[in-house]
Order: sequence, then C-alpha cells, then structure tokens
Amino acid sequence: MPLDHLRAASATPGWRGWFIWGVGVTAYMLAVVNRSSLSAVGIDTAESFGADAATLSMFAVVQLAVYGGMQIPVGLLLDRYGARPIMAIGMLLMAVGQLTLALSPSVGVAIFARVLLGAGDAAVFPGVLRLIATWFPAQRGPLMSQLTGLVGQSGQLLALAPLAALLHATSWEIVFGGIAALCVLFAVLVYACIRNHPP
Repeated sequence: MPLDHLRAASATPGWRGWFIWGVGVTAYMLAVVNRSSLSAVGIDTAESFGADAATLSMFAVVQLAVYGGMQIPVGLLLDRYGARPIMAIGMLLMAVGQLTLALSPSVGVAIFARVLLGAGDAAVFPGVLRLIATWFPAQRGPLMSQLTGLVGQSGQLLALAPLAALLHATSWEIVFGGIAALCVLFAVLVYACIRNHPP
C-alpha cells in the first residue's frame, strides 16, 4: 500500500470514516465471537467428539498458533492490497471454518476447521488498525486502537451464555452454521462498505 495513503485522513474523519470504522469493528467483534465460540460450548464439544481435556485444549492451541503465524503474512498482504479485500477474505475463511466445524464428523476435521478459523481471524484486527491509520488523524490512532480492542472484545460476552443457551435450544449444526452465515454476511458488508483510504 503506498505510504502516502497512510495518515491521509483530514483533521476530522467525517461520517464516512466513522461508518467504515463501525463496519470494521463490528466485523472484529464477530471474529472474537468465532474465536471464543468453541470455549463457550466446551462440554458439548467434548460430548460431540468424544474428546478429553487434552484434545479440547488442542483446538485452542492450533487456532492460536495459526493466528500468530499469520500476522506477518497478513501485514504484507495489507500493505499490498489494503484492508478491504483482506478483511473480506478473512471473514470468508471463518465462515468456511465454522461450517466445516458444524458438519465435522471427527476430531481431525474439527481441528482443520480451527486452522481455517485462526487464519481468517488473523486478518480482521490488523485490517481495522490499517483503516484507523488511513481514515483517522495520527493523534487519534492510539485512542481508536484501544477503542477497537475494547469494543471488539465484547464479542466474548456474546460467545458465552447466549451461544450455550442457543446450542441447548437448537443444535450444534444450527449454531455454528448460523455463525458461518453471519460471517458470509459480514464479508459482503466489508467489501461493499469499506474503502481502503479516503478519496
């Protein structure tokens, strides 16, 4: 991404900058829901796959390892293509991951689903930070980054009791298939609404 686009925002980002940030941070909130979803239904996960505690921990370890390993590649991709396509692809990867998990017949397939989820998740928060860098003035960068983290992490609250209650009221396939559908919706919203930098 050309350096002259960074910090290209005016002294005030205007409504469009706030709107784009709002779409981005909501996508990040959904990414946190995805990240935390399996932990919220741990007992049901163990029953579904006949998994012990060590196997359950493997789901989290694999996802975090992929998330961490993808940070440098994601940064390079953001430099080249900007936040809009990379975030949209990230949402689609999470959708495929959750749909794979919903239909998973075995632990091995479920772990592969978490690999996809970690790869998609890795694209979203850095993408929002890139939007902040291009749509907001430099002096607001630290505040907006902290606000993004605070709002996004509230997704953990949505992934605890509500997801567990929904799972008990419906089924494993409906819950994770529904999350996958939301990810597809947000992939479309991100691509339709977000612009890499001000005109």
